[in-house]
Amino acid sequence: VVAKRYHISRDAQDAYALASQQRLARAQDEGLFQDEIAPIRVRRAVLDKVKAAGFPIVTRDELPMQYEVKDGIGRVTDLDHDVAFVMGPDETKVEFLEEKGMTRAIELHHIHFAALDVQAMKSWYVSTFNARPANRGPFEAADLPGVNLTFSPATAPVVGTAGRALDHIGFEVRDLEDLCLQLDSMNVKFEHRA
Repeated sequence: VVAKRYHISRDAQDAYALASQQRLARAQDEGLFQDEIAPIRVRRAVLDKVKAAGFPIVTRDELPMQYEVKDGIGRVTDLDHDVAFVMGPDETKVEFLEEKGMTRAIELHHIHFAALDVQAMKSWYVSTFNARPANRGPFEAADLPGVNLTFSPATAPVVGTAGRALDHIGFEVRDLEDLCLQLDSMNVKFEHRA
């Protein structure tokens, strides 16, 4: 829509978004928003605001029965944090975690993948992007700077994300051309959009 209506290319939009995110991260690192941004805590007020806006709280549906859920907030004892799940306007499930050791007001915590072959998917991110193999509680995982990739077995065949609520995930890399050559040598398919 933006490209057609305002004649701004997708590449120009992506470049602007990247620069904006880099400026925000730099400003947060320098403490420039310290007085303006307060940590989000999984508290009743946050969930009440989400629910009042018409978005369902689905925490009980998402957590195994061994975890207590009270008023939409679950206590995940083995990971030592509180959690809540809500459905966003695009039907994407959003998870709120309360991490007491956070240094920023809000951070991307993890991306949770459903995979038919968890080990193969984890191995792909480890070998392709040099992610550090890990576990996050009971889940297989891999860590990249700034985000944990969490993998669970899929309960049904998985489908791609293009054109869905979550279209893709993006990584910032130091040498894009070198990475593309490396991925090409591994027969990774590139999607080209006009």
